[in-house]
Order: sequence, then C-alpha cells, then structure tokens
Amino acid sequence: METSREKTKTIFNNILKLAIPAVITQIINTIYAIVDRIFIGKIPGIGSDALSGIGVCFPILILVTAFSQLIAIGTSTIVSMHRGSGNKDKAEESVGNAITLSIITAATLFIALEFFMNPILLFFGASNKTLIYANMYLKIYLVGIFFQILIQVFSSLLICQGFANESMTACIISAFTNIILDYLFIITLNYGIAGAAVSTVISQLIGVFILILYMIKSGKNEKLKIRIKYFKLKPHNIKMILLYGLSSFTMTFTEASIHAVYNRTLQLYGSDMYIAAMAIMQSLMQLISVFSGGLSQAVQPTISYYYGANDSSGVKSAYKIGLISHLAISIICSLTLILTRSITAKIFTTESSIINIIINYFPIYLSGWIFFGIQSGAQCFFVGIGKTSYSMLLAILRKIILLIPLMLILPSIIGITGVFLAEAVSDIISVTFSGLLLFITRKDILKNITT
Repeated sequence: METSREKTKTIFNNILKLAIPAVITQIINTIYAIVDRIFIGKIPGIGSDALSGIGVCFPILILVTAFSQLIAIGTSTIVSMHRGSGNKDKAEESVGNAITLSIITAATLFIALEFFMNPILLFFGASNKTLIYANMYLKIYLVGIFFQILIQVFSSLLICQGFANESMTACIISAFTNIILDYLFIITLNYGIAGAAVSTVISQLIGVFILILYMIKSGKNEKLKIRIKYFKLKPHNIKMILLYGLSSFTMTFTEASIHAVYNRTLQLYGSDMYIAAMAIMQSLMQLISVFSGGLSQAVQPTISYYYGANDSSGVKSAYKIGLISHLAISIICSLTLILTRSITAKIFTTESSIINIIINYFPIYLSGWIFFGIQSGAQCFFVGIGKTSYSMLLAILRKIILLIPLMLILPSIIGITGVFLAEAVSDIISVTFSGLLLFITRKDILKNITT
C-alpha cells in the first residue's frame, strides 16, 4: 500500500507532468500575442497609435477569452470528475455538448460584436485617432473567434486526459506560424495592423485543425472520443459546464470590464500614450498569468479527479502543491518584471514618453501581484472541489467590489497615479481575504469529502 509521502510524490510528479507542457503552451501563446504587439509598436509613423488601438481592443479580446474559459474549464472539470468516478460515457457526453456550446457561443459573440463594434470601441476609450486602427484589427480578428474558443476547449480536454504534450505541440505550431506570418504580413508586405489580425486568424485555424487530429487520435487509445450523438445539448450538461466554468468566466469577464474602465480613465486623466503604455504593461503581466494558468490547468483537474474518487488525502496533497507553486510563481515573476521594466519596455517601442510611463508606474501597478499566488491557489482549490461560489466571491471582491470603485475614486484624488495604485490596493486586500477564507474552510471541506 502506498504511504502518504509516496502518494504526495506521485501526485507531485503527475502535476508536474501535466504542468510543464501546459505552462509551455501558455508561454508560447503569450509570446505570439506579445510579438504581435512588438511588430505593431514598431510600424513606422503609426506604431504608437496602432498600439493604443490594440489596447482599446483588449477588453473585447479578453471577453472572448472569458467565454472560452467558461466552456473549457467547466468541461474539463466535469470530465475529470466523471473519469475519476469511472463514468466514461458521461465524460464523452460532456465533450460533445461542449463542442456544440462553443459553436453557439462563437456565433452569438460574432454577431453582437460586429453589429455594435464602433460604439463599443468608443465606449472602451478609443479616440478619433485610434478608432480606425482598433476597428481594422477587430473586424478581421472576429472572423477567427470560433477557432479561438475551440483551441481553448480542445487544449483543456487533452490536458485533463493526460495528453498535455499533444496540446503543447499544437499551440507551439500555431504560435510559430503566427510569428512567421506577422513578419510576412506586417514587415514584408506592409499590411500593418490588419496583417497582425490576419496572422492571428490563420494560426488559430491551424491550431484547431491539429488539436482535432489529436482528439481523434486519442480516441484510438481508448481515451475519450468525439461522438456526434452527444452533440445534442442536454440541459443538465450545460448547467454543469456553466456552473464549474463560471468562476473562471467571472474572473476573466471582470478583467475585461476592468480594462475598459482603465482605458476610459487613462484617456480622461492622461492620453493615448497612457493607453499604449498600459497595453505594454498588461502584455508583460501576461507572462505571470501563463505560469499561473498553466499550473492551474494541471492542479485543478488533479484536485477534481481525487475529489471525484472521494479521496481527501489526494485532494489535500494536490491543493498544497498548487498553493506553494502558485505563490512561488507570483513572487519570482513579479519581482523580475519590476526589475527589468526599462529593458522590456524598449522592446515594444522607441517612444520615450511611453517608456517613461512604464518605468514610473509599473512598480506601483504590479506590487500587489507579488503575493497573488495565494489567491490563485485558493481559487484553484475551490473550483477543483466544486465550491465555485467561494471562487466567484474572491473574483468579485477583487475586481468588482474593490478595483473598479478604486479606479474611479483614487484618480480624482491623486491624479493619474491613482489609476495604477488602485490595482495594487485591491490585490493586497483580496489576497489577504483569500488566505483567510482558505484557512478557515479547508479543514471542514476536506473532512466532508470522506463522508
């Protein structure tokens, strides 16, 4: 019989096996998004305005990601639970329903965003000068919205089945395709910001195609299969997908809302230059999210698996490994970005005013993220065991209750500095509350797993 220490080591190795490819996948995805912005920022004559235009599009791009995560994380959590309990048919039924839900979601978002594009961009902080670039990029980007959602869904499904390497390979191919096409369309053919959008759509299409091949291949190995008979939506499956994905959706959706408020506030108290600087800062902060997100993709299904198997010791070991790892990531990455901000800013732009904004304000903006791993680990634990209401509470507290009001209040008192300080203050309060909630509830939760 396996001892407690041996079991913890096994769980750690399993998480590591899933986390490394997941993190690499996230890094590659982020790199090609960052490369987009680097190429755009270097376009002669219009680089700064085009970068501001991309910054205005951020809330919409994040909104699409939120819906992708809603389906992807909800489905992977349910699939992991069904696999843990040995119910393969229910797991495959969830996969089929997720694909149909992805198609419906993509079509709905495309129609809504296409119809209301200009009013939304103006509301999100576009100026007369940057609207043309934001509109140009977004119109093309929306063509690939279905591919983006499916990439997230299929990647999560492969990872939760143990096919993390296959997910990583597909994303690497897609990413390098995007980088090559960026150079071709933006630099060689001089298509400008439109070239960046076309590159993204083509690379996402390729990524989806490869992931579908892997999904089909996984079926031959007695893993979960894509069955057309399960494409018909069932209310219970949709309810469960939405329930377990709701926490991640809420976090990302509120992130989109925050970006919109950021853009409007920066435009009010600053200028397009501040929006461009924020676009760069947020791009750099994605480097923290990739490690945290990749780790969550490994830890959360592992927690769900042991929870589905009614194994409290397995859940406890998995959540502890996740919490410690999340905290280490947030400390190391935050301090590294703060110390290297001058160098990294110059990679994106040669505009001295934008570089100076980043040098002066990035440490303030990022300071609360140093210990944010505590909240990431807590939310990963709560979602993994189905306590989505706790995870949602943490997300709403940080972004809706704290951050948005602070972004509106602090700048009116201390000026533009207040926009960046609001992030730090809300993060510190939210992290403290997350740690307390985890400490108070974890023992009773683990005890009830075995009852």
